[in-house]
Amino acid sequence: MFARSSPTSAPLPRTPDVAPLPMEAPAGVSPMPALCELPELRDKGSASPRRLKRGQTLYYQGDRLPSLYQVRYGSFKAALILSDGFEQVERIALAGDLLGLEAMAGQPCTSTAVALEDSEVCVLPTATLHELAASHVEWQDTLCQAMGQEMLRQQAHLVMLANASTEGRVAAFLVEQASLLRARGYSGREFHLRMSRAEIGSYLGLTLETISRTLSSFQKRRWIRVRQRHLWIDAPDALAHSAQQLRRR
Repeated sequence: MFARSSPTSAPLPRTPDVAPLPMEAPAGVSPMPALCELPELRDKGSASPRRLKRGQTLYYQGDRLPSLYQVRYGSFKAALILSDGFEQVERIALAGDLLGLEAMAGQPCTSTAVALEDSEVCVLPTATLHELAASHVEWQDTLCQAMGQEMLRQQAHLVMLANASTEGRVAAFLVEQASLLRARGYSGREFHLRMSRAEIGSYLGLTLETISRTLSSFQKRRWIRVRQRHLWIDAPDALAHSAQQLRRR
């Protein structure tokens, strides 16, 4: 998984061991409750875990799912596969995030979800969720919150793609990853990038060469350090400022 917060930073990169995030995790590890462990679902026995190896597909674009999924540990990319085979990465899902929300509306999946590392999801049958939402106001609130957060995330990403400069996009991505990890109890200053540079480029609408050049530029300014996919943020304020830079008109 990711490096846990610590008072000191290791001088050399180390890929942390992949370990499951317990569903009864400390507060702040996940922005969403661990739905598999909620009594209403546990008592019904309808939620179940599913493990996937790195590179394994959770579902395909166009699938109609009987369930939605909550990431228990690990990470996923959700990508739109275009008619020419080009992969447009639309989302990165970490522990606590929901995938396959289209299932709640009975709609086909708009993307393909693939595990970026060995991961586990909690399978949540939509029939049970609809039943609980009809009888428990708090379940309605939880599901509405999840859908609302996803809409806001998509909107913010589109605004960033439309307005941010090249450096601003890359800086915003790093700031976003750091923020998401901190919200889950991990270090926001040292972590392992689960996506390749080509995948990051797809997510940001940039080429592989541009991603590599921009990361090298950030390193020369001593904002970050990178060794393969392991990354340290040494100047978070500088990165945050760069993330606000708009493209030149």
